[in-house]
Amino acid sequence: MSLPVAKGSPDLEISSTELQSLLFEALAELGERRHALAVPPDLTRRDSRTGELTRYAYDYYGNRLEAVSWCPGRLTREEVEGVGFA
Repeated sequence: MSLPVAKGSPDLEISSTELQSLLFEALAELGERRHALAVPPDLTRRDSRTGELTRYAYDYYGNRLEAVSWCPGRLTREEVEGVGFA
């Protein structure tokens, strides 16, 4: 599998508009999909903007994004309950 989009550097700041455009470009490279699943990571990766990316994935796929399956990772039971997924 090739890398459909590559952009970055230690000092690069990507705007929300540009992030959406880059994601749409990458998803278009994958080709048409009838069904999609998003699996964003847990809160330990909150700085990765995955919430924003998940929203953009829904904007791209619409109802074809059939589920978002949260990946709890290494959260404690208390942290999971605090997020509201327990």
